[in-house]
Amino acid sequence: MRRSRMVSIALAAVLLSTLATPGPSFTYAVSNWGTTPLTAEAGYHRSLQVSADRVVWLGYDGANWQVCTRKLGLDASPVQLTSDANDHYAPQVSGDRVVWTGYDGTNHQIFTQEIGVDASPVQLTADANEHSSPQVSGDRVVWLGYVGTHQQVFTQKLGVDVSPVQLTDAIDDLTPQVDQDRVVWSGFSIANYQIYTQDMGVDAFPVRLTNDANDHFGPQVSGDRIVWQLFQTGSLTNHPQVFTQKLGVDASPVALTSSAQDNFWPEVSGDRVAWKCSEGGSFTQKIGVDGSPVVLPGYPSISGDRLAWVSADGGHVYTQKMGVDASPTELANSPQGISAVALSGDRVVWDTSVWDWSVPANNLVGRISVASPLVGTTLALSSGSVLSLAYGSSFTIRGTLRSAGVGLPGKRVILQSCTPGATLKDTSLTATTTAGGAFSFTTRPATKTFYGVRFAGSAEYAASGPTSPVYAVPRVYVGTPVAPSKMYRTKYYTVYGYLKPRHTAGTYPVRIYAYRYVSGKWRTFGFAAARASNYSTYTKYSRSIRLPYAGKWKVRAWAPADGLHAATWSTGWDYVTVQ
Repeated sequence: MRRSRMVSIALAAVLLSTLATPGPSFTYAVSNWGTTPLTAEAGYHRSLQVSADRVVWLGYDGANWQVCTRKLGLDASPVQLTSDANDHYAPQVSGDRVVWTGYDGTNHQIFTQEIGVDASPVQLTADANEHSSPQVSGDRVVWLGYVGTHQQVFTQKLGVDVSPVQLTDAIDDLTPQVDQDRVVWSGFSIANYQIYTQDMGVDAFPVRLTNDANDHFGPQVSGDRIVWQLFQTGSLTNHPQVFTQKLGVDASPVALTSSAQDNFWPEVSGDRVAWKCSEGGSFTQKIGVDGSPVVLPGYPSISGDRLAWVSADGGHVYTQKMGVDASPTELANSPQGISAVALSGDRVVWDTSVWDWSVPANNLVGRISVASPLVGTTLALSSGSVLSLAYGSSFTIRGTLRSAGVGLPGKRVILQSCTPGATLKDTSLTATTTAGGAFSFTTRPATKTFYGVRFAGSAEYAASGPTSPVYAVPRVYVGTPVAPSKMYRTKYYTVYGYLKPRHTAGTYPVRIYAYRYVSGKWRTFGFAAARASNYSTYTKYSRSIRLPYAGKWKVRAWAPADGLHAATWSTGWDYVTVQ
C-alpha cells in the first residue's frame, strides 16, 4: 500500500506542476441555454453528480455532510436522503439510484437508495471492515473494501445478488469503475499496477488488459471502451500517456498520446475520449471519427459528444457539443468562482461553493445551478383579422404554442398590441396554454389595433414570437341624428347626434344624409358634414341644415372609414315634416 501512495504522490507532483501552462485563446458563442437554480438558499456543497434529470450532492447541515438530491421537473426543492450525526461521502447516481459511503458507528459502509422505490437508505455492507469509493450503473454497484490490510473490489447487483461479491484477491486494487455490467479497476500485480476488467455474467474471472513493467492508473469505462493513464515506472522525466482499448475490437491497448508532454486524467463516453495535457488546455478525440486529437481550452467532463468545463481562472462554465457547435458556449460567469461541473447528456450542473482555506469556515457559501439547451418553440395564430367589428364587440385572438409539433401545456404567453404605424409592445394580458398548447385572448379595441403573441421562454423552452400580427378594425357608434319634427323650408335647423369613441373636436367625422319621399319612394337629397365637439367622454356631432321642399323627409348619419375605424351608419332615422 505504501508503494502505491508514493507513486501516486510523485505522479501528482509532475501533473500539478503543469496545470498553470497557458493554453490557446478561443472564441465563445452566445448562450441559448436555460439556467435554473437547484438550491434556493446559499449553502455548502460537495461531490456534485448528475444522471439524466437527477442531481445529487453533499450538503452541509451545520454539523455534518448529508446526501441531497433533486429531480428536475419533479421535485420542487432539494430532498435530503440522510439526516444522522455522521458525515457522508462520495455520492454517485445512475437514474434514480444513489449510492454513497456512510458511517455505521464503527466503520464506513456502502449505502444506496432508489428514489421512488426505497422508502429509506439501504445498507449494502455490514462488516467490521472499511468500504469506500462506490460507483453505480443501473442496479450494479461497485466499491473498494478492505480484506485484512488490502483493498479489494466488490460488486452487487441489486435485485439479483443477495449479498456483495468479491471480484479480486490481490495485494491492492484501486479506482473501480462500472458501466452496465462491466467493471474495470487498477490492480497491483507482482511489481506494477495493471488494468483489469470483468463483464459480470459473461467473464468468469477478471481479464487483464495490460502486462508490462509500467504502472497503469485511473481507468474509465463506457460500454466496451476503456481508457486509462500509463506512467513509466522508475523515472519522473518520462511523461504519462493516455491509452484506450475497445474490447472485441482492439486486440491490444492503443496509445492515444505519445508526446513529450504529460497527458493524464482521461475521460470517456462512447467512443469519445478527453484528457488533460501539460502543454496547455486539453484534448478530445472521437475514436474512428477524428484523425487526430482536437485541442480544448479546459479540462472537461464529457457525456456523448457534449463537453463541459470550468475556465482556467475558475470563474466561468463552458460547454461545447463536438461536431455540432462551432465554438464553446459560456453558461455561467461567477465572480465567486466555480467549484465543480458535471453533465449528463445535454444537461450541465455546477456549484459555486468554492473551497478557500483562507476563511474560517474553509469555504464560501454557494449555490448549485443547472442549464440545458433551450428546446425550440413555435407560435401560430389560428384566428384572422376582422375588417369591420361592431362597436364595443369583443375580438378574440387564438393560437397554439408548440415544440416539435406537440402542443406545450401550462406555458405563459403574452399579448402584444399597437396602433397603425407603431411597433408591437407587451400588454398586461397573459394567458396560460391548455393541455394541447392552445391559448386565447379577448379584447375590445376602440380603434384599429394590431395584435401579436409572444412566448418569453422558460428554463427548458426557447422564446418565440411575436407572431405575424392580426388586426381588428372596429366600427364607431353613430347615434341616430336628432332633428325637429317640423321644419320650415326657408329656415335652418340644427341636427345633432352622438359619436363614440371621442373624435377630435373641430373635425367633421360624420355626414348627415337627407332623404325626401317622392312618388312613393325615398330619394336621397345629398349630405352635409357635421362638426365634432367634445361631450362628456365622447363626441357630439351637429350641423345646421335647411330642407328646401315641403313634404316628408328623414335623416340618417354616416361615419366614413378612416385610418382607425370602419365605415358605419346610424342604426335609425329621424323623420321630419317640412312646411
